[in-house]
Amino acid sequence: MNAQRLKWPDRFPLALIIVLVIVAGLPSLFYPFGRDQGIHAYVGWAWLHGRLPYRDVWVQKGPLHFLPHSLVTALFGETMWGIRLFDLGWQALTAWLLFHIARRRMRLQGALIAVVLYLWVYYAFSFWHVAHTESFLSPLVLAGVLLYDHGSDSQRRLQLWFLGGICAGLAPWVKQTAWLLVAGMLVWAALDSWQLGHNRLRAGLARWLALGAGVVTSNLLMLLLFSAYGMLQPMLEISRFSFVDYPSKSNLLNFAPLRLIALYGLNTTYWAVRYGLLAFPFAIGTWFILSRPDQRRRWHGILTMALLGLAAIYAQRRLWEYHWVSTLPYMALIAGNAIAAGVDHIRREGIHHAKGTARLFSIGVALALPTLASWGSHYWTLAVYATGHASRAAYLDRFNTPDFRIDEVLDTAQYLRAQTDDADGVFVWGHAAALYYLSNRHNPTRFPMD
Repeated sequence: MNAQRLKWPDRFPLALIIVLVIVAGLPSLFYPFGRDQGIHAYVGWAWLHGRLPYRDVWVQKGPLHFLPHSLVTALFGETMWGIRLFDLGWQALTAWLLFHIARRRMRLQGALIAVVLYLWVYYAFSFWHVAHTESFLSPLVLAGVLLYDHGSDSQRRLQLWFLGGICAGLAPWVKQTAWLLVAGMLVWAALDSWQLGHNRLRAGLARWLALGAGVVTSNLLMLLLFSAYGMLQPMLEISRFSFVDYPSKSNLLNFAPLRLIALYGLNTTYWAVRYGLLAFPFAIGTWFILSRPDQRRRWHGILTMALLGLAAIYAQRRLWEYHWVSTLPYMALIAGNAIAAGVDHIRREGIHHAKGTARLFSIGVALALPTLASWGSHYWTLAVYATGHASRAAYLDRFNTPDFRIDEVLDTAQYLRAQTDDADGVFVWGHAAALYYLSNRHNPTRFPMD
C-alpha cells in the first residue's frame, strides 16, 4: 500500500514540487527588501531605463543576477513582492532539477526527502537571505549537472555534455564564485573518466572537451556582448575591487591563522546546529560515501560539487546565510540518501522496526527544532499581520536592523515621489539603493550606494 502511494509523485513531480514550494515559501511573498535586494532591484530598474551594469551603474555581482529584477519590474512595477514571486518559481525549478538528479541515484522516497530538505532549509532563512544571488545561480549549475548526468548514458552524450557546459558556464555571470562549481563539474568528469579503465584517456578527453567547449562558448558569447556594449573594461575594473580591495576590508584578514580557523569552526558549528536536519545527515552521508566503494562510484560527483560549494563559501571570507544556498542542493542530495538508507535499514530490522522508527523520528525532531523555531516565527509573523492583529508598520518593524530600517526607506521613497518629478535625479548618501528603486528616481552618479 505504501509503495503504491509513493508512485504517484513520480508521475507528477512538478505538481508536488509546486505545492511544496508554495507551502514553504508563502511567508516570503510578504517580505520587504533587505539592503542587498534594494541594490539589485535598482540596478535591474536602471537597466530597463537604458543604464547598463558596470558601464553606467557600479555593481559587483554578475549581470545575469539583475535580469530577474528587470523582468519583475517590467511586469509588476516597483514592488518588493515581485522578486519574491519570481523566487517562488525559481525555487520550483531548482527543486524540480534536484528531484530528477536525485531519482538517478535513489528511490522515490529519497528524492522527495532531498527536495524537502532543500526547501526546509532555504525558506527557513530570513528575508535578507532569500531571493539572493546564490539562489539565482543554482538552477544554472543544476541544469548542467542533469545534462551531464543524462549524457553519461545517452547516444547524444557529446551534445548533452556540451549543453551542460553552457548552462554551468553561465552561472559565474550571476556571481563569480560559481567558478568553483564549474571546476567541480570538470573534476567530476575527470573522476568518471578514471573509472573507465583502458578507455579512460579517450573518454576523459571527450568529457572534458565537450564540457569545456560549452563553458568556453557561453563565456565567449558573454564577453563579446559586454565588449559590444562597452561593459567589458568597467567590468574588469570592478572585478579587481571585488577580488582584491573588497576582501581586504574584512577584519578577518587581521586575525592570526589559528584564530581565523577557530572563528570559521564556531560559525560552521552554529550553522550546522541551527540546520541540523540537513547538516548532520549530510555529514553521515559523506562518511557513508567515502567508506564504501559502490557509493563512491555513484556519488563522487555530487560530493565533489558539495565540497567545492562549501569552498566557495569560505573563499568569500564571510559566512552569511545566503552564501550557503549554492551548495544546499548537493548537501540535500547526500543527506536525503543517508536518511533513506537509514529508513531502509530500519525496515530490514523486522521485529525492531517500531523501536528503530521511534528512535529515528526522535533524532529527526531534535535536529529539526532550531529550524522549526525559524519556521514558527515566519508563519506567526505572517498570521498576525494577515489577520489584522498587527499594522503594516508593526509588521515591517520586525525586519528592521540597526543599520537598515525598511520603514524609513519606504517613507523616504514616498516623500521623494511627492516632492520630485520623474526626470529629476536624486542623490541620497548612504547604503539604501532601494530608495531610488521605490521612488522611481535615478541616482545621478554611477554609484548606487556609498
